[in-house]
Amino acid sequence: MHYAYYTIQNNPSLVAPEQRSELFYMTTIRPFDVMDMLKFNNVNLDSMTETYGFNFYLYYLVNWPEYYQVAEHPNGQIMGYIMGKAEGRDENWHGHVTALSVAPDYRRLGLGARMMYTLEHISDMKKAYFVDLFVRVSNHVAISMYKALGYVVYREIIDYYSGPHDENAYGKFVDFYVLIMDADAIFVMGVSGCGKTTIGGQLANRLGWNYKDADDFHSEANVAKMSAGIPLNDADRRPWLLEINNYCKSHPKTIVGCSALKKQYRDILRDKIHCRFVFLDVSRSALGIPLL
Repeated sequence: MHYAYYTIQNNPSLVAPEQRSELFYMTTIRPFDVMDMLKFNNVNLDSMTETYGFNFYLYYLVNWPEYYQVAEHPNGQIMGYIMGKAEGRDENWHGHVTALSVAPDYRRLGLGARMMYTLEHISDMKKAYFVDLFVRVSNHVAISMYKALGYVVYREIIDYYSGPHDENAYGKFVDFYVLIMDADAIFVMGVSGCGKTTIGGQLANRLGWNYKDADDFHSEANVAKMSAGIPLNDADRRPWLLEINNYCKSHPKTIVGCSALKKQYRDILRDKIHCRFVFLDVSRSALGIPLL
């Protein structure tokens, strides 16, 4: 088989894998320059990329130059760019990705993830609590990349993108940190042996939160039933759930390790406290709806 190595400068999708790797490492991530606005049309020629006027790009360059980065080919061609900003106050202080795009000829090289790491590093230096962004619901490639980087959907916004065919946006796509840090309690759930106690305890230690085992809240009657191998019914579980609820309400920032809970039980816990649920090695289809 013959590879067209010369195409490394215009169509890397035809380049041998080892050459694509070389191209990745030869790529330069550098600050955006005002003259780059005359050279990045090849990146914006994409239906998924939002394009703006000259003043918009210049505004970001003047106000957040550190967040405006480009990926440059060894021959000087712009392969992609990322632009963003820092915004918010107090615990809402965060980095925001305004635009991220890679030219069609330079995709599948990992450049998008590489530029995201750059923006996240800048946000870390600014002591931002998290990074967020918006993405079209139809942009499955980008969504897969963001999820692989640890981002999750916070909410969906109707008709966020306007045009001939208005489209919803997943917004905000945020890193998992912000979802757990705004909660009063996190329930780490899973079947026996999945590691929920170990992982829940380590997570509590990292965050500086309390850790409790849900079984500690069972009444003596429930413990006797379980010891005898008798399954607990809804009437048995409700007081137990209310005990957990009351504890978490009076002791915010608590992580609870417990078995997988059905939706009706999760709703009882949600009644008085703001909580998040994390499943370890459990099928979502067996548990019902998504929880984030």
